[in-house]
Amino acid sequence: MIWFMFIMAVLTGPLLTDLWSSFRPASEPQVTNPTFNYVLAGLILLLPLMMLPGIRESWWPDAPAPYHQATTPIAAANWLADHPDLQGPLFAEYTFGSYLTYALPSRLLWIDNRFNAYPPEHWKNYQTISSAEYTWDRLLDADKVNLLMLSLHTQKKLIQAVEASSAWCEQYRDETAVIFSRCESIP
Repeated sequence: MIWFMFIMAVLTGPLLTDLWSSFRPASEPQVTNPTFNYVLAGLILLLPLMMLPGIRESWWPDAPAPYHQATTPIAAANWLADHPDLQGPLFAEYTFGSYLTYALPSRLLWIDNRFNAYPPEHWKNYQTISSAEYTWDRLLDADKVNLLMLSLHTQKKLIQAVEASSAWCEQYRDETAVIFSRCESIP
């Protein structure tokens, strides 16, 4: 969304010039200072670049980590990368999606945090599964999901339902996430 605003500023700038000139008296001399404009443009470009991870640590000793250790499934993703034998679409908590896309690009994710990439039905199914409503297992069966990476913080009901099911076997657990695979894969 922030980039959209920059594009809109460039596209609407010429339109606003005519509007501005209608309010300014014609006798007023037009003063321009290109040096100021260049310095301002340089600052506007430099500030976001200085905040990029990897750069900000060089000038900001107490810079925050680029990801939150307690809610990013780093160890679980590393474990899953070391176990390519666990195949199939991966149902994961949707906020894990952007990290999993980066860390496990070869894995097919059932959903991630790009709201516009999925139809509303898919999001409704995600909510049904995550809240462990009575059809959660049928929805996973229909999409042939063989792997689950669930958040210990936000999907407690689903974790309890999966643990109670005889179709799923726990493979991995840490303080952030738990990974289940089907005891017998769906082809």
